[in-house]
Amino acid sequence: MCTKALTLLAVVTAWASAAAQPAADFDKYVAQGVRDWHVPGLGVAVVQGDSVVFQKAYGVRDVKTGEPFDIHTRSAIGSTTKAMTVFALGMLVDEKKLSWDDRVIDHLPDFRLSDPYVTRDLRIRDLLTHRSGLGGSGDLLWVNPDLSEQEIVRRMRYMPFESPVRTKFSYNNIMYQVAGDVVAAASGMSWEQFLTTRIFQPLGMTETIPLVAGTVAQPNVTSAHDYKNDTLHVIPFQSTDQVKAAGSVFSSISDMTRWVQFLLDSGKVNGRRLVSDSVFREIFKPEIIADRNLYPALSVSNPHFFAYGFGFFLQDYAGYEVAMHTGSIDGMCALIAIVPEKHLGYYILENVDHAELRHALMYKAIDEWLGTGHRDWSAELHPLFAPRKPKAPAAKDSTAAPASLSLEHYAGTYRDSVFGDVVISTQPGGLRLQWFSSNATLEHDRYDAFKANHGSRSYLNGQTVTFQPDGSGSVASVKFLNERFTRVPTPEGLAVIQKMHDRYASTWYSSLMFTELAEQQSADGKKTSETWWEEGKIPGKLRIDVGTTPTDTVKQRRIVVFANDSAYVKAPGQALRRAGRLNLLLVLGFDIYRQPVDRTVAELTSEGFDLTKVRSDVWHGRPVTVVGAGEKEFWIDTERQVFVRLIDSKRDAYFDDYRPLAGGWIAAEVGITDNGVMTLHEVYSNIKANVALPDAMFDPSRLR
Repeated sequence: MCTKALTLLAVVTAWASAAAQPAADFDKYVAQGVRDWHVPGLGVAVVQGDSVVFQKAYGVRDVKTGEPFDIHTRSAIGSTTKAMTVFALGMLVDEKKLSWDDRVIDHLPDFRLSDPYVTRDLRIRDLLTHRSGLGGSGDLLWVNPDLSEQEIVRRMRYMPFESPVRTKFSYNNIMYQVAGDVVAAASGMSWEQFLTTRIFQPLGMTETIPLVAGTVAQPNVTSAHDYKNDTLHVIPFQSTDQVKAAGSVFSSISDMTRWVQFLLDSGKVNGRRLVSDSVFREIFKPEIIADRNLYPALSVSNPHFFAYGFGFFLQDYAGYEVAMHTGSIDGMCALIAIVPEKHLGYYILENVDHAELRHALMYKAIDEWLGTGHRDWSAELHPLFAPRKPKAPAAKDSTAAPASLSLEHYAGTYRDSVFGDVVISTQPGGLRLQWFSSNATLEHDRYDAFKANHGSRSYLNGQTVTFQPDGSGSVASVKFLNERFTRVPTPEGLAVIQKMHDRYASTWYSSLMFTELAEQQSADGKKTSETWWEEGKIPGKLRIDVGTTPTDTVKQRRIVVFANDSAYVKAPGQALRRAGRLNLLLVLGFDIYRQPVDRTVAELTSEGFDLTKVRSDVWHGRPVTVVGAGEKEFWIDTERQVFVRLIDSKRDAYFDDYRPLAGGWIAAEVGITDNGVMTLHEVYSNIKANVALPDAMFDPSRLR
């Protein structure tokens, strides 16, 4: 009996020693990799079966403070967020609220792309597999903090297609944001609320934050890092909340270990399914051949196939299928990998830009725990990537060819329908570039090429800005961030709009509400008087409740909502009606101060206003600037820089009785005439600004 017990003890001891060996070897390998790749801090975990066989953190979360990076340190998970968006949709598929092959416009009626056919036929499946036909250049929109997620998606209607729909893999973050909008529309809750309540809470992911904005003032959040001239620096973190469903989540290696366990258990937590087996299998089904050039490491691992499913790249390694995805944001990165057949999973968080040690450790983890090889992946992959400590930039060549034009000839406005305006201006000693609120100085390089430096945002630094002369002493276009912006004539009207915007952009109120006495006269001369309650959220949203307040849940009334460049009308007993119509009074009287100038310009030019025509006049004894001509004009009070009159065909509207309001102005009287007959006269009272107004008030789908 004693001999048998000793034998059993020896077997158990040997098994435990063998099981611990991969973890010990992997620990040494990671520590050496951190030194070789110059990674300030990282956390890594390996899960096998239902056990966490490795979980450890290394280094610091901030090189300035020296605070340690631990397994509870929160870092950006980047595009590994996409799988969470996919699983959210999968839950809604199980609930019969949508299907993978639903048309996007069936859930988002205002969704538009530049091709009407693709707009009508694009499916949810297409959003998740990067086969919409749109290229990835739209990412330039979300690196710009001036644009909201709604504005970014709206601008996709101007984006040219790179290829026919469903014919080519082309990675696109913005289509994943559209998928997040589908989650919100189908579930009735925001994307971040859905992830928190339906995924993070059931999995016990208490350290996970769905939005970058939520990390502010939170403890144990890593800083972002990058190298500049041989020195590691903390850099400002680029928010991804504008495309949150594609990559805004922050988490810890502790919490992401739970996510890996959830995936290895085929979508179950504590034996309870969060998604059905059929949904789970659909997520990991290859949908389209992916581009191997995305990952240089593939040239070394040499898989037989490389495809994309829903939120995961799919490849083979050592005879096994591997589902993986990276996450890459300025100054932070991540990687997830699972080997479903062997129930092995891996996750890593790193706090430096594109630290490709993540790929080396993925393959090493598979080799260690599955016994598939003994290659030194770190040594093999390191030469493929730029060193983590790049050389200082070479001195400028003093013999560089001179510019073909004098600097003032490069100055002007250059426009793209998707990416807005690039404004080039002269300054002492050179040129200055302005793109939305980002700016940089331009130093001459060679011929008509300049280099951006001292940028207000890091992504501008080092960018080449190349001008294309038109052959007649001027410039036809400029290439910036690999996009071509065409020079536009500088209309005087644009300067008027810019001046209005700049006068009040930092002070104008963001919302208002008031009571209105509305006197109307119909074509037959009949006059009526009603009380309207109006609420506005600037820019672009206005609600009118006729006859009672918005909070009245009993009395039936007509409701008009202006949103999404459309007017929605809901009358008692009638279906909701929608008309694609821009509210020019809303644009000129309010939005002009709270939205980008290029959007106001685009809206007014699309309505037929000629911004090259500007003249002076007098209105009610005050000097005004008139923009436009003939039947399309808007009049601006020259001193106050506020809108006072609109002539649009046979319609004439005015704003009068202006009063100061919360850093801006409000016209307490509005009149509209048609063919010289006053058809609507409005007088405002009980005016309040900067009031909290929920977005739901302006959501047409909630009008009942």
